[in-house]
Amino acid sequence: MVFRTGLMATIFACAALAGCDSVKFPGFTQPDDAASPAEQPAVTIEDGAATQAESNADNTGTQTPASNTQITDAADTATPPADTAAPSPAPDDSASEYAGITNLLSVNAARCAPSGEDTQTLAEIANAEMATATVSTQAVNATAITTDTFPGIVKMEPRRVLASGSVSSGHCGATRIAENWFVTASHCLDDTYDEIRLIATDSNLRDPRAITFEATASLCHSAYGGASGQYSNDVALIGISDETAAILTDVPIARFGATDRPLGPVNYPNARMAGWGLTSFERGQLSDTLLRADLSLVSSGPAAITVASTENSGPCIGDSGGPLLVDEADGEPRVIGVLSVVEQNRQTGQFCTGDYNARYTNLGGYADWMEMVIGTCQANPDLCAR
Repeated sequence: MVFRTGLMATIFACAALAGCDSVKFPGFTQPDDAASPAEQPAVTIEDGAATQAESNADNTGTQTPASNTQITDAADTATPPADTAAPSPAPDDSASEYAGITNLLSVNAARCAPSGEDTQTLAEIANAEMATATVSTQAVNATAITTDTFPGIVKMEPRRVLASGSVSSGHCGATRIAENWFVTASHCLDDTYDEIRLIATDSNLRDPRAITFEATASLCHSAYGGASGQYSNDVALIGISDETAAILTDVPIARFGATDRPLGPVNYPNARMAGWGLTSFERGQLSDTLLRADLSLVSSGPAAITVASTENSGPCIGDSGGPLLVDEADGEPRVIGVLSVVEQNRQTGQFCTGDYNARYTNLGGYADWMEMVIGTCQANPDLCAR
């Protein structure tokens, strides 16, 4: 109720601004209100071909919804089970293994589509505005970095042209995990969109060296739960054409999935995230510059990894789908998760400030799913094309 009361003041403040952003994203709940894994409702696909019980991993960790954003800006019209190794791009003989598949549901996948759930808008909650210049990193106690330190990271913007001529644009992150494939969160793609735009090769989105390109496929886990399902199976794959892949020479394929040692606070006490999301929840701005925050690993399960903010910094709205990294003993980074949900600060009830937790989908638990989907799409391109 406190959160709802504070919301009204923000709505009125937003109404007073010209061109106020309309940003759809999942709602938030108190961390203590989360349902335990045993209490989660089953998520059934309409065809009955897949349910949450049939998914690759049980949902664990706190069940607080995530931070997917979509911003309307009339001026912006420019152009891996948990103990398995991460899959390499589908092998050459994958065509024979997957060529006979005629229904994506047989590999627990589906074209990403609207969830049908009515959620609040970011304008109502945070009154966010697109940044027009490089954002000061002190706003979130984060550190500006280059994309070199987060292999394969790109900005993802699902876009839809509205009847008014303005463009509704989502704001998420994604990571390149195969020659033609990026991984992100399903909740970033559960609304209507006309295209999926990706921006790569430079940490500053406004740098002329940044490359903008369009995805040719978007496949979500068929048992993705959405808000009503506590965001279970919140993972998706984005495909690009061979022609586009050939020009992304500066976007390396990230090592991802199951870690060399058992994933937990003892072996991996620290992790790190990066993204172009909000620099603060209240009246924050989306960053043009890639920002990094160090996190503490709290717990991990086959489906989810829970992390805690450190020194008042951590993920926020707009960082959804972006990577969570740890360093292996050889010094090489590994992407172990994609951002799914963030929690309120337990003391203040605020978001993206102070001490709070976030949940990442554990890529180690979805390695087989990712390999099957990539193999299926390579063997049956028409089945997966948008």
